[in-house]
Amino acid sequence: MSTRRCPNCGEHYSTTYKKCPFCGGSPQRRKGGKRLARKRGGGVFRVILLLIALALAGFLIYSVIKSIRDNAPAASSPTPSPTVEVTPSPSPDVTNEPDEDGAVPPVVSGAEPTGGTEVSPSPAVTPGSSANTALTLEKTDISLFSVGETAQMKLTSSPSGTVTWKSSDEAVATVSSSGLVKAVGAGTANVTASAGGKTAACIVRVKLTAQTGGSGDTVTQASLNKTDITFSGAGESYALKVTGTDQTVTWTSGNTAVAKVDAGGKVTAVGEGTTTIRAKFGSTVLECIIRVKPQ
Repeated sequence: MSTRRCPNCGEHYSTTYKKCPFCGGSPQRRKGGKRLARKRGGGVFRVILLLIALALAGFLIYSVIKSIRDNAPAASSPTPSPTVEVTPSPSPDVTNEPDEDGAVPPVVSGAEPTGGTEVSPSPAVTPGSSANTALTLEKTDISLFSVGETAQMKLTSSPSGTVTWKSSDEAVATVSSSGLVKAVGAGTANVTASAGGKTAACIVRVKLTAQTGGSGDTVTQASLNKTDITFSGAGESYALKVTGTDQTVTWTSGNTAVAKVDAGGKVTAVGEGTTTIRAKFGSTVLECIIRVKPQ
């Protein structure tokens, strides 16, 4: 059994007693226990002091930042430039000179002096003016049936100026400066009238009827066995014949680069395009249109 000595009376007693059974005095605490108790109390106090220090530091930092912001100079705004008002100078008053009678006309303030060049506006072109007049022909398609037959071309409307007449094929028909069309040979031609930058055209068809036989003989009409031939390509050929006449026939091609014809009327395709083969005997001309397609 362990015992302890009472610091008051000096007696020894069992450690099971909290106080000395002899004098009733309390046993002396160990120094180590007191130091442990002081350490525990000091730790809590340090934590409290640390929190207080942090709070003070935060408050000081906040106060410094707020003071800096409050004392910072405001952003300078651009100074508006002064507005300069420009007052237009008044136009000089025009002083009129006295007339022959000595009277001075009233002065008009601000009036501009006369004597400048005045620009007159161009006259507007009205719908009925000559500049807008169309060039039109009375007829746009005529037919003639014999060599030497004529037809007078007439204009229904025309702008001002000289009218010029032209034939696209004078071997078929000619036209005079007055618009008189004259048949020359079988075929088709365009007669064009031009005036004031405008044009109008008329198709002229010359259809000749050939007749053979003397007085008392039966009259027959001469004709070609074909009047329109289409070839598929170069090298193809066809023999044209004139029936109804015993006269010598002369054959010609309007464009030998498209088709050629020999003395016997044999037509041979040469190149792509369209041309006319003519058979002429006496004053009569018969035509056949030749078309050559690309190969």
